[in-house]
Amino acid sequence: MAAGEVADRALDALALVDVPDDLVAGMDNAPGDRHVLAAAVGADAQPVITANTADFQSPRFVGPDRIAIEAPGEFLATVLDEQPDLMATAPWQLASNEVVVTGAG
Repeated sequence: MAAGEVADRALDALALVDVPDDLVAGMDNAPGDRHVLAAAVGADAQPVITANTADFQSPRFVGPDRIAIEAPGEFLATVLDEQPDLMATAPWQLASNEVVVTGAG
């Protein structure tokens, strides 16, 4: 997968997902993160990247052939292993993008 495709997929993942209240109510992970897991289930997202993997344990929705939950380091290690060229160029691509931050001041 080309770097542009990876970026497009990452941006697509940031899109808002309408999550029905009954789907959130049906989640069996930590209460404060049920809306996140419900959004992942509703969008068929793979994987969910979080440093808080403990709050995403769900016998019904997380596991093989279901939603994958990965810590950031685990995810980056997988990408590095599977796509070393992408990982080698990603910092340069990020550094070359001009970011302008504005705020109330």
